[in-house]
Amino acid sequence: TLHHLRIFSGGCDELTCLGLSSPSSYWGTSASYTWIATANVEYRILVSMGDFNLGQPFAFNLVDYDIPTNDACEADAWTFISALPYQSNGTTRGALTDFEQDTCSISRNANGVWYGYTPPETKMLTASANDTLHHLRI
Repeated sequence: TLHHLRIFSGGCDELTCLGLSSPSSYWGTSASYTWIATANVEYRILVSMGDFNLGQPFAFNLVDYDIPTNDACEADAWTFISALPYQSNGTTRGALTDFEQDTCSISRNANGVWYGYTPPETKMLTASANDTLHHLRI
C-alpha cells in the first residue's frame, strides 16, 4: 500500500505529531503504527496517500492490547523462572517501551517483556525466542 498513517494528539488548531508509518512498497500490505495511548487523551489519525493525485480505497482498523504482566523490568513485574528447563509462550503485544535512550543495541522505541533467572550454580545458559522478529538481549 502507498497509504501513510500519521498519529496526532491535541486539537486541530494545535496538533502534535506522535509518529507516522512508513508505507510498504508492496501493494496489498498494511501500513501500521503502534504507540502508547494515554488515558483520556484524544488522538487523531490521518490516513493519506504519498501522492495526492492518487486516490485508493483502504480498510482502517484500530485495536488495543492489554499490557503484559511482565512488561516492566522491576522484579515484581517480570516472569521469574525458578527451574530449568523453562518454556513458555509470550507476546510483546501491548508491551510498553523500556528505555529512555538506546541501549544494548535496542532502540528506545522498542517494546519488550522481561524474564528473570538466578542460577543456583555457575552454568552455561542459552536463551532463545523462536520468532525471528523478536530480538533477544541478555
